[in-house]
Amino acid sequence: MSNRVAIFLVCVIALLMGPAATAQAETATQLPFPNGNAVSIVVDPGGSHVFVSGGPGNSSVVVLNYSGQIVKTISGEGGAAGMALDAATHTLYVALHDQTAISEINTQTLTETKRFSTGPYAGPSSLVIGGSKLWFSCFEGQTGCLASANLDGTGLGAASGISGFSTFPALLAAGGSNNHLLALADRTVSPPNIAVYDVSGASPTLVKQIHADGSVSDASSMTFTPNGANLLLATGAPYYIQSLATTTLLPSWQYPTGPYPTSVAVTGDGKFVAGGVNPSSANDLFVYPAASTTPVRTWNIGTSNTANPLTAGSLAFSPDASRLFAVTQDAATGHLVFNVLDQPTIPLKPSTTSLTTSTKTVRYGSHTSLKVAMRGPASGKVDLYATTTAQTKQLVATGTVQSGAATFTVTPKVNTTYSAQFEQGSGWASSASGEVRVAVSPIVSVTARPGGTIRLQGHRFSRTWLTGKVNPKQTANTPVGYVIQRRRHGGWRADIAANFSIGKDGLAHVFFLTNKPGVCRVRVAYLGSSDYVRSASPWKKFRAHPLH
Repeated sequence: MSNRVAIFLVCVIALLMGPAATAQAETATQLPFPNGNAVSIVVDPGGSHVFVSGGPGNSSVVVLNYSGQIVKTISGEGGAAGMALDAATHTLYVALHDQTAISEINTQTLTETKRFSTGPYAGPSSLVIGGSKLWFSCFEGQTGCLASANLDGTGLGAASGISGFSTFPALLAAGGSNNHLLALADRTVSPPNIAVYDVSGASPTLVKQIHADGSVSDASSMTFTPNGANLLLATGAPYYIQSLATTTLLPSWQYPTGPYPTSVAVTGDGKFVAGGVNPSSANDLFVYPAASTTPVRTWNIGTSNTANPLTAGSLAFSPDASRLFAVTQDAATGHLVFNVLDQPTIPLKPSTTSLTTSTKTVRYGSHTSLKVAMRGPASGKVDLYATTTAQTKQLVATGTVQSGAATFTVTPKVNTTYSAQFEQGSGWASSASGEVRVAVSPIVSVTARPGGTIRLQGHRFSRTWLTGKVNPKQTANTPVGYVIQRRRHGGWRADIAANFSIGKDGLAHVFFLTNKPGVCRVRVAYLGSSDYVRSASPWKKFRAHPLH
């Protein structure tokens, strides 16, 4: 019988017999507020400290330095909410919502020195110092109030002469020379009432009051510019920080942020305005020159700000504007997080990120090195992202740039496309590399064992059992290629080349029949897919037994 007949028989019999039958802030500090939603943040220039409260349900005030390190946690401050600083006397006033009181903290010793009850005005919330008095709004159950007191706690009473705010707690702000201006805005009413009073005299004098038009929603954050000429306001809508002229409450400027503005701050010299939104999957924090609608800096705090939103009233600059402080909420833990952003008013220098791989194809289970090279920054952080056919772009590692370079070691399980992104910081802008693909070749092997001889259609054949294996295990019916060669005349000659399917056991079982005994060899090839590249086993020699 000719070799052609023998090969034909092998193909047909193997196909008939088939396989045998048998799954981006420079510093972020978690605060001890497990359920913080509202926050007050006060910067003390004298002690270089930042005081942060967490609102109702929390019982402390956290003191941090300008680098974001916790210096002290002042406990026993039940429901610490709004705070106001009297720098001249080194006194921080804290509205204790849960204890119907206002406490006084010495900013030098960082201890509470006294407190006084605000009863019958329960649940003090927003708190400011205006015209040498404390002004606070409150809300407890269905009852709200607006009250004032002297700085020593005497003279407590309702804030007479102020009207138009039917719901509380109203949002308060104080500013101007000697804090003689008091602003109020509805926190829970859309559109809100907004008013400015002069509180330098014995009783408040109305400067201007408006009922905002229907495009304005409830107020989240409010502050005066240092000269008191404008009132800056963050409301859920419109999608920009509003600047209103104090004397008329007419628009004087706007700082576009996108949805939904939640916080605003201004530098001590009035030259820059910060605005934040909540939530956003893109940039959510912006710093503008006071007379510009184009931000000089932008950030996306955290890895995903839809999960880590910027809280209301949570922005403040350091006295020299070299740092911007921001408080976010970590949705995973519920805790508030204190963020320090360096050089917020200085434009970033451009950076360039490139990514290369030492090996374009790796065997399954092996690793390769990905090298990041930076043009510009010598230090910082760089994030590595991976994309496969089954998963969209995912953050898989973060590394440290040293001397302008970083190296990642990866062990891809399937064909993977990598990219790197430098995190903005230390004066350098973020930048992304191009994509680098690392292919994965499965480990393919084949075994051969004698199967004796059989008779078929009146002819005797030598039989050899062949088993192909692919690691990682492939699904049933995945094709693999078999190539069998025979040793003849000092060389290897093709005997058969055909595809067979992997069985349910993850193996490709085939038997080889021939009427030409002698030395043969076999190789099995994985044919490739979207997850793996083509890969072949080493040649495996075997001997077809004599026909006797």
